[in-house]
Amino acid sequence: NKQEAVDALVKGKPRFEWQGNYTVNLYGKTAVVHGLAVAHNMTNGQATQIPLDILQVWVNSGKGWTMVARHTTRRP
Repeated sequence: NKQEAVDALVKGKPRFEWQGNYTVNLYGKTAVVHGLAVAHNMTNGQATQIPLDILQVWVNSGKGWTMVARHTTRRP
């Protein structure tokens, strides 16, 4: 469930590694980033790798870029 997923992320602090190419499309002050990644984590003392499909939306406010949305799906 959602709470278990959040608890596992906070406890393990995974390291995300982008895989290959990713795309960045700019629309004015908004950027949409899409790519494949792998989350490296420790689960019950064992190293795990979870393949992910990640979509991020960033907005430039003039003071820098801020991520305003993110969606991640586990790949098979």
